[in-house]
Amino acid sequence: DLKGPAGGVVLAAPGEGGCEGYLVRVAPFQKPCAEVVSLLPAGSTAGQALLGVWQYQLAGNQGQALMIPSGSTCVVVTLSGMTQRR
Repeated sequence: DLKGPAGGVVLAAPGEGGCEGYLVRVAPFQKPCAEVVSLLPAGSTAGQALLGVWQYQLAGNQGQALMIPSGSTCVVVTLSGMTQRR
């Protein structure tokens, strides 16, 4: 459960038959990324790591998460897609 103080941006645009958009959320955690992984939804899967930054596919089609180590803490960036159809 990735609750806590965070910053976020919603990007949305009209599309064919409705609106589409994304929520980008940035949350700092005062613990190492290895511990923060346990807060991801059950069933989330790890993807490729790029220079120590792990990408996860969140379970339940909830989006993606990047785990960025920052010293002994972790910054989690989540990306969730949204669609509204008319």
